[in-house]
Amino acid sequence: MLTDTELHGLARTVVDLPPEQERAVADAVAGIRAERAQRREERLAELRAMSDEDVMMLMFARHHDNWPNPDALTLLREAGFVRGAVLEKACREGY
Repeated sequence: MLTDTELHGLARTVVDLPPEQERAVADAVAGIRAERAQRREERLAELRAMSDEDVMMLMFARHHDNWPNPDALTLLREAGFVRGAVLEKACREGY
C-alpha cells in the first residue's frame, strides 16, 4: 500500500503526463484489471469443478490452523456451497 504522500506524488505524476501517456497508463491499468478478473474467473471455475470433498480438503489444508476464518468461508461460498433453505431443498431432492 502506498502512503498518502506516495499516492499524492503518483497522482501528481499522472496529471503531469502528456495526454497520450495518460491514455497509455489508463490502458495499462485496464489491462491489469482485466487480467485479474480473468484469473479470478478461472480460479472460480476450478473451484466449482472440484468435488465437495476436494473443496473441503483444500479449505482445511489452507485454513486448519485459523478457524473461523473469513477466507475459508469465502472459499466455500465461491465453490458453490450453500446453506439454509436452499441446502435443505437440495437435501430433500437427493443432492
